[in-house]
Amino acid sequence: MLDKVNKFVKESFGRDSLHLERTLYWVKELQPDAGEELLIAACSHDIERALNLESKNKKEFNTREEMEKHQVEGGHIMFDFLIQEGYDAGKAKRVQELISKHEVGGDVEQNLLKDADSLSYLEVNVPRHIKFIKDKGFTKEELRKKFDFMYKRISSSKAKELAEPFYKKALGLLEACSD
Repeated sequence: MLDKVNKFVKESFGRDSLHLERTLYWVKELQPDAGEELLIAACSHDIERALNLESKNKKEFNTREEMEKHQVEGGHIMFDFLIQEGYDAGKAKRVQELISKHEVGGDVEQNLLKDADSLSYLEVNVPRHIKFIKDKGFTKEELRKKFDFMYKRISSSKAKELAEPFYKKALGLLEACSD
């Protein structure tokens, strides 16, 4: 099923999504024996962004309410997809539960997904977001808040340790760019 999900996600985004691939990588790094539901959630947790044009064209980062909507809708999208593909309903529900809390965490696996999402964000999304200063009119302060949020929400000490070099690099890139 993981292959079908990867294909669905790539087709939905219209391109490969390095952030999702690296989130999957970090889940495996943090929990080598991760179950299929967690792996599926990792590679599809941002599916709502692929299908929501309003989200793509925003000129600011999501508010807490928008993040809540993003994660809940993403969970519903993946539940429906998995059921249509004949996946076990209980397992599909677990994928939905994982995605529906990937921004805020909750249980052990939801926290792990949140931490892997932050690691991947800091590793691969920062350079693209730095360009938002010029391309979308973001301020350095807005980006700093986003970088801080993504780093500080990490709950595992192992993930925090892995993320620290990416976070420091992000702050350095931000400092070096001109407004």
